[in-house]
Amino acid sequence: RDNSRDSRYWGFVPDNQIVGKAFFVWMNFSELKRIGLSI
Repeated sequence: RDNSRDSRYWGFVPDNQIVGKAFFVWMNFSELKRIGLSI
């Protein structure tokens, strides 16, 4: 889709603008056994 507005369009988000905390692994294709595990 040429009208997508994801990280390829906006670039990286600076660390100081990230709000929240990760609590589990959603997608990790290099280590599938980690998907769904707590962080």
